[in-house]
Amino acid sequence: MEVSLCVRKESGVSVESIDLHPTKKWVVVGTEDGRMTVWDYSADAPIAVHQFTKGRTEVRFIARKSWVAVGSRDGIVHIVDENGKRLFHRFEAHKAKVRCMVVHPTKSLLITGAASPENSIKTWDLENDFRNERKFIGKPLISCARWVG
Repeated sequence: MEVSLCVRKESGVSVESIDLHPTKKWVVVGTEDGRMTVWDYSADAPIAVHQFTKGRTEVRFIARKSWVAVGSRDGIVHIVDENGKRLFHRFEAHKAKVRCMVVHPTKSLLITGAASPENSIKTWDLENDFRNERKFIGKPLISCARWVG
């Protein structure tokens, strides 16, 4: 299956993050104005739009739970259902902007990375009320994270 996406600026608002659903023909987009949109790219139609008060920085599908994780500039991670109709959990992941997030491919872990001045990576247990499992603090600026291998 080939997917081709063209993401454009609308009304002067920039796209901050984008993620493809691993099994559905969906894409989630986070914009700088705090909007999270889940699109069905086969129908070229939005499934859900959720507006947050703080600017969003990262969006990731947590497919095994039918959730979307939405990271923000104020360090908060919001967990909403895939349809964007229900915000059912939020937690402070960092004291600084959530710069990146990645979902472990086989374990129930969400990994978040923060910008300066914190410069940390944290792992969150999705099965245990998003308990912080580990924290890694480093000097380099964290710009992205992904699973390799």
